[in-house]
Amino acid sequence: MTQEMPYSEVYGLQNPMATYGGRKLFKSTAFTAVNAEHFQHIFENYVKLTDKLPETKAGAIIVELHPFNKVAGVPESATAFANQGKWYNISCALQWSNPVLDKRLRAWTSKQVKYLRDEEVTGQGMQLSGRRGYGNYGVGDEKIQEVFGGNFDHLTLLKGKYDPDTIFHKWFAIPPKA
Repeated sequence: MTQEMPYSEVYGLQNPMATYGGRKLFKSTAFTAVNAEHFQHIFENYVKLTDKLPETKAGAIIVELHPFNKVAGVPESATAFANQGKWYNISCALQWSNPVLDKRLRAWTSKQVKYLRDEEVTGQGMQLSGRRGYGNYGVGDEKIQEVFGGNFDHLTLLKGKYDPDTIFHKWFAIPPKA
């Protein structure tokens, strides 16, 4: 499906995958250049994957081509959200049931993301390290400093002041600093 959609509707597309149980994986990265060859490469790899492993057919490759002017217009230091800039997002969203496939599918998604990151460096001269994509699409292999970018040190100070006992510690737990 290719069409312009309201932001809330785009995120609603993922709701069928957000069910309890099963095995799921979201991994994303940022990119600046819309390149059909890159998307075709990822799509062909996805078709090969689903042909070999039919239980992965409930997944999706999600390309988010949203206007970024408002987000990019806010200084990164003004919020904790470090993924602000003139770039887009692509996510590999997989779903399967057999735990034996966990390592293989994590490797597959990492390979797709690495491909796009490498192409971004080669084609655009852009190293988007620290802009790896929306943190909620991470799989836990992201470095916390990359998720929060230049705001990380300030956030550790806030954590030390307001949550020194680390009560809030899920996903990307910021360590408190006194």
